[in-house]
Amino acid sequence: MIRIDINHPINTAKGRLDLNFKKDIESGKITALFGESGAGKTTLLKIIAGLIKPKLGRIEVDNELWFDSSKNFSLALQKRKIGFVF
Repeated sequence: MIRIDINHPINTAKGRLDLNFKKDIESGKITALFGESGAGKTTLLKIIAGLIKPKLGRIEVDNELWFDSSKNFSLALQKRKIGFVF
């Protein structure tokens, strides 16, 4: 299971946006992420992959901590086993 609870400010063509995302995603399920252009979809995927550090929050994958802002912890990129299809 992937548990995501993050908050991250992003700048879009429409101005500043607070990306707030909280979701539990079951293992073995195909999950689609869709929305308007500039809504933060790619930013969210980059945050999960560890390419962007969110301002606040926590990411846990199969009970392994990947990111926790309160503990100032971020799992190294090469240790995150995740892939995306665009």
